[in-house]
Amino acid sequence: MLSAAKHLDEMQDDRLRVTLRQAQGERCSISVHGELVEPRAEKTARSPFDKLRVSGSGPIAALVPVKRLAQAKSRLRPVLSDDQRREFVLAMLEDVLRLLAGQPAIAATAVVSADEEVLAFARRLGAQPIREPQSVRGLNAALAFAAEALARHGASGLLVLPADVPLATPEDIEAILATAHEAPVVLCPSHSGGTGALALRPPQAIPFRFGPHSFAAHRRAAVERGLPVAVVSRPGLALDIDRPEDLPAVLATNGSRSREALRAMAVVAAV
Repeated sequence: MLSAAKHLDEMQDDRLRVTLRQAQGERCSISVHGELVEPRAEKTARSPFDKLRVSGSGPIAALVPVKRLAQAKSRLRPVLSDDQRREFVLAMLEDVLRLLAGQPAIAATAVVSADEEVLAFARRLGAQPIREPQSVRGLNAALAFAAEALARHGASGLLVLPADVPLATPEDIEAILATAHEAPVVLCPSHSGGTGALALRPPQAIPFRFGPHSFAAHRRAAVERGLPVAVVSRPGLALDIDRPEDLPAVLATNGSRSREALRAMAVVAAV
């Protein structure tokens, strides 16, 4: 007999497959307790992904990687306690997931992590949790595992967005997705030489090279495979919140969950 946790994961796996297949215009069934349940007929056959299908790019999935909370944002230790860092990471993740949820061109949003609290949090916000296997080591291996799963479930394109870019705006995401129609690899540089966002078509077009100087590493990986690269520079994606000196930019925003969390911690005086 399947355990409750395993059954829940399989249900979520089915729902992700259905979501991505529906974005391709297919009529799908979902297995519930071993029975196939047909979805209700929609009032209209049009889908928010019709434009993507016409352009040939297919459904796009968003993927957000998150470290274990105990390990995340260690550079903020001078101003945030362990509990505060945990709360702040979840607040940034909430901002990013809500941003992606507001994008009709994204068929599904997934969060890959080895942290059960992160996965449960993502599930509550409507994202698909992807549990990082114990055999997977490191951010890039976790992304490769999740990208393969999303491609297997029907995603034709992938947008990788870190959880630490709470300054990102809908216009930033729209600019990336629009450019992804024209190039199989879209890179958004960060101020530190990293990658603020990465769009791929197909989802495994290049290996992931996140880490120091990842912008150049991702670009080199695309060139080695003969793939055109488009660069989209966006201020909201150029700053990943990683150090105490980055926090004033978050405090200057309006209405973000990240800002609310910092203010509740009385971080204003600390930075």
